[in-house]
This record gives sequence, structure tokens and C-alpha cells, in this order.
Amino acid sequence: SARTPIRLLPLEMYVALAMFHIFYCLAGVSFLLLWPWIPGLCGLHLAGFLSFAVLMALIAHVSAGVARMIQSLEDELCHFCVRTARIFSEDDRKLLYKSIEEMYGSLDAFDIEVRTHMKQNVMQGFVGQRALLPYRALLVPLTFAGPFWASICSAYIGKPALVRVAFWIFSISETTVVFPVCMALAMELGRAAGASDGAGTLGQSAAIGAVCAALHGVLMQTTLVIPERVAFGLMPEWGLEWHAVPIALASALPMCAAAVWLFRPAQVVQQCSRDLALL
Repeated sequence: SARTPIRLLPLEMYVALAMFHIFYCLAGVSFLLLWPWIPGLCGLHLAGFLSFAVLMALIAHVSAGVARMIQSLEDELCHFCVRTARIFSEDDRKLLYKSIEEMYGSLDAFDIEVRTHMKQNVMQGFVGQRALLPYRALLVPLTFAGPFWASICSAYIGKPALVRVAFWIFSISETTVVFPVCMALAMELGRAAGASDGAGTLGQSAAIGAVCAALHGVLMQTTLVIPERVAFGLMPEWGLEWHAVPIALASALPMCAAAVWLFRPAQVVQQCSRDLALL
């Protein structure tokens, strides 16, 4: 059989990723605008909860469409038939059939190749992990994280070194681990909510956003607030100031394990009954 690389680029997925990027930017800006009006630790958590809940709700609402797109792509590949392909000119169809027969031997052999090996290779990029989308796809919305966390880091100029190190650990884990895991959770819940009627309701999306925001608040408390207070010497029961660094690292480890479990590539082999019948 021929070994010509084929790459499918579903437009809906890239539109969704662009929307996720916009949502993340708006959430970051809203957090920076809300926090000064609600000072203190409660303000940090409340501003983070409100902005993150809206962000995750929007992601959950859009994810139902992404899940439908992936399922539709898989169904089309599973039932592919070159004879039913739409083409502008019948002369082009004859030329296409001739080229396929030269490369694959017959049109039926080409159909089987598409339904089996090509489908497996294409879907591996979409469903080759437990999360709805692969980790590299979620890096697109995270491009905003660099300047966002750089602006937050400016508030730590002049703070003790241990405080800055604890915050750097938090900001790195927040960008590369915590946000992708929360985003994957919101997408999975959004897909489940929209499985019955094709689109989750706004109420369901809001509930999903609240759950993900609550989880994010707990993680912020354990990976940022507690290490910072330990570094400032405000929580002696947790140990000395330098203990803030191992506490921050230990707090980030469970989410690192969750990210590996969600996004680790796995071999996906899927066959449909029609493929088996043809084979």
C-alpha cells in the first residue's frame, strides 16, 4: 500500500481552541480587575472562583461541540466509501479511481485501508489519551499564561527568596499542570452533559464551572497560600521557612500524576463491524 502522509485538520477544533484562548484571556483580565476590589485572602479566592468558574463553564459548553466533531470524524472514517465521494467532474472521478487502483490494487482495498489503518492513525491524535483533547492542543490557550504570570510576579519584587521560589513553583504548576487538568475535567463533564441532547444547558455548564473553580480554589490554597505563609513564618506548625519549597512541590505532585494519567498517549485500536465484514 502507499505510504503518503495524510493530515486531517478539523476546523471546529481549531475554532474551539481559539475560543478557549479568548476565554482564558478574559478570565485573567477579570481576575486582575476583581482582586483589588476584594482585598485579602478571601478576595484572592473569591476573585479566582468567579473568574475561573465562568472560564470553565464556557469551556464545558463549547466542549460538547468538540466531542460531536470528533465522533462525527470517526464515524465518517469508519463508513468511508470512495465511490460515494462528491467530486466536481466525472472525468476527475475516473482519474481518481485509476490512481487509487494503481496504488492500492482496487477501490475496495483503499476503502479498507481508510477504515482501518488510516482511521487508527488519524484518531490517535484525538483520542489517544483519556482527556478529550491532547495536551499539545491545550497549549494554545496557555500562550496567555506567560505575560499574565509575569504581571503577577512583579508584585513579588523585594519579597524574601523563599516566597518568590514558592510562587514560581505555583505559577509553573498552575500553567503546565493545574489548568490543563481542570480544563480536561471541564471538557469531559461538558461532553457528558451534552451527550443526551447534543448540547449541555447553561445551568449544567454553570454547575461544571463551579465544580472546577472549587477544585482550583483548593489547589490554590495548597500550592500557593500555605507555602507562602510558611515562607513568611506565619505557620510555624508547618515547619521552618525553608519548608515552604518542599511543601509547594509536594502539593503539585498529585496534579502532575493526574496530568500524566489524563494526557499520556495510549495506543487506540478501534474497529467497526463493517470493517470486520469487509476483511
